[in-house]
Amino acid sequence: MALKLQVLRWSFLAAVAGSVIAAQSTDSSALPPGILLLSRVKRHVNATLNQLPSYACLENINRLVRESPKKPIRGLDALRLEVVVIHDRELFSWPDDQNAFRDDIALPGLSSTGQFYATAKALFDPNSAAEIHYAGQEQFNGVPAARYDYSISSMFYRARLNVDGRTATVGISGSFWADPATASLLRLTEKEDNIPDELDTRSVTTVVDYGRLLLGGRPFVFPQTAVVTLVRANGAESQNLIEFTHCRQYSVESHVGSTVAVSAPAPNASAAIEFQIPPGLVVPVSLSQPIQVSRLHPGDPIHGVLHSDLSYKHTLIAPQGAVLTGRVRALIQNHDLDRTFLTLGCEFTDLSFTDSSGLRHHAPFYAFLRDFTALPGVSRQVSRTQVYRDINRNDWWIDKSQTESLAPPELPGVATLYLDAGRTTLPKGFLFDWVSARFPHNH
Repeated sequence: MALKLQVLRWSFLAAVAGSVIAAQSTDSSALPPGILLLSRVKRHVNATLNQLPSYACLENINRLVRESPKKPIRGLDALRLEVVVIHDRELFSWPDDQNAFRDDIALPGLSSTGQFYATAKALFDPNSAAEIHYAGQEQFNGVPAARYDYSISSMFYRARLNVDGRTATVGISGSFWADPATASLLRLTEKEDNIPDELDTRSVTTVVDYGRLLLGGRPFVFPQTAVVTLVRANGAESQNLIEFTHCRQYSVESHVGSTVAVSAPAPNASAAIEFQIPPGLVVPVSLSQPIQVSRLHPGDPIHGVLHSDLSYKHTLIAPQGAVLTGRVRALIQNHDLDRTFLTLGCEFTDLSFTDSSGLRHHAPFYAFLRDFTALPGVSRQVSRTQVYRDINRNDWWIDKSQTESLAPPELPGVATLYLDAGRTTLPKGFLFDWVSARFPHNH
């Protein structure tokens, strides 16, 4: 049975609802724990949402299904869409669809909207009707974070849930985590409440993790990953694992019926000449400066250079030394598989160089990691093998082994490395081998 989840959200009675968190005393020492930080978080998130330019990202979706609780979850397919946010609207497009964006794309199976903008806007808007309660401080990816629990009644905020063509209006509840030092949003969870029986759905939950990136030269805290899970009444489960990559600024070009055409910002006199890297090329990239893990923060810029000339059919595409730029996508302290290690995600997004005549050239970096320099304490996968004893059909004891592995998803422009606790540096010259792919849109 095809499952479709379409969540459309809008504020309701905001003028009369107001904010549920109000200081009852001008003496900050008399305020309950977390109230002052909550005020900072609201201001920070609202400022971010209000200052965001129109933007687009690639939405990389791995879809999983489980027919019953007794069966293992399995991969269904992998999709890539483009999503843009323009004037508070989330719009979607298939790759190579001539930049025509729509409010949603019909998909068999589980699909969803709202991870980018709508939920955060409804929760942190100054007129939000959310009930928010401080739940204490917890560790989040190895750093202290303040947790808040929230709920928004369907009386004041309507989430329309559509499953198999049956629709209901529901409320939402969940939690969010914020960095006490910066008031930045780290994670936001959402659960649809009071789902009617006729939708044959036990639960719908969404978890969004945020990361820091640059848009238009300014830093923003931005959705980076999302997990959407739908569980049917009989225990069947559909799950979407979503990763947002290659986020960039856009401008509206025109409106055509129910679609919106968008384009990159208009070039100016100093803009670079745009080009595309042909697909199927091996692209060696070396770090132009060492990465000191102890000094890193998610969102920090990273830099590399082409290790050799990049040519296609005897034509030079980009010279050795052309610069690649990107950011630290992830920096997570792990305590899985009976060991402690660090997950380091490096996302390269742009390739640029200046030719002999002084003209700048730029291309989006769209490639998939093939390999990297062999270095002690650095790997692409973490595994643990357990040996245990079992009895075979002849009642003999036999030794068996079971291997658990942790491997990253394959994402364009993203190199995910697992570093042992003793590995603190990736040296200058550390080499990544990529294979280029065709960028979904030709801008």
